[in-house]
This record gives sequence, C-alpha cells and structure tokens, in this order.
Amino acid sequence: MNKIKKLSWLIALVFAISGCKKETGPQGPPGPMGNANVQSFTLTTSWWNYTGNILSQWWSIPEITQDIYDNGMVMAYRDVGYWEALPTSYTGSGGSTVTWAHYHDIGVFEIDISHNVSGAPADPGTEYFKLVIASSRFMAENPDLDWHNYNEVNQRLKSLGIKEQLIKPIK
Repeated sequence: MNKIKKLSWLIALVFAISGCKKETGPQGPPGPMGNANVQSFTLTTSWWNYTGNILSQWWSIPEITQDIYDNGMVMAYRDVGYWEALPTSYTGSGGSTVTWAHYHDIGVFEIDISHNVSGAPADPGTEYFKLVIASSRFMAENPDLDWHNYNEVNQRLKSLGIKEQLIKPIK
C-alpha cells in the first residue's frame, strides 16, 4: 500500500510539472552601460627609459584586450595645465620638434617623447596622464562625444558613475 501511495504521488507530480506551460514575455529594454564598456585611468611617472632620441614609459593595462585592440579605442591625455589629447607636437628649444605620442598593444600602454634631432629630449620629470579605454559599443552609443576633449569625456564618464583607477608604470 505504501508503494502505491508513493507511486500515486510521483505520477501526480509528473502530470503537474508536464502540465505547466512556459510563457515567454516580450524582450526587455537594453540594460544600462556598464564599466566593462569604458574604463578611465590616471597614470603618473617620474622616470623615463631612454633609447636613441626617444624617452618612453610603459604601463601594464590588462583592460586593453584583444577586442579593444581590434575594435575599440584607447585615448591618452597629458596634463599641461589642461588635459591635452595625444599625440601632440610643439617646437622645443633650438627649433627641434618634440612629439608626445602613445601606443598600445594587448595589455600594454606606452608614452613616447621624441624629437627630430640626435640625442634624447630633455627629461620632463614627473608627468601625469589620463587614459580612456572604450569599447566599440560605448563609442557607438556616444556618437556625439568629442574624444579629443578630456573634460567632455570625463563629464560623460562621471554621469555614468565610472571612476578612474590609478596605475603605476612598469619598472
């Protein structure tokens, strides 16, 4: 008798489960932009590597992924009393052209200072940079953003609750 009761309960359970219909509702709206779509960093350095006529510095930035490298964007800005977008050039002492540029690869970011005469440019000492890494999705969703204007970019990031991270150079 006990087996019959258990079997009856099991059959009832099977019918109850198989009798349920799965209802699919309408697709919801896209979620809010997350931090994975854009990242902001403050970089600082007080020493430079010297090679030929170039001073350079590297940072390990794992947020520069293969997808960012292939489809996204990496923007750098230098503190010159305001945040100047890189690359930039100016006329240095003796009429040489000094160029500040940035390069990136997967996981690595580099700032170079070069000039068009032999020997390295003068060591600038401590420098501060802002780095913004954006996915293709973030760029597509912000077509009005002037990426060369750090203040505008920063205002947008703050409005989305995205905070800067401090990164130290690779020694």
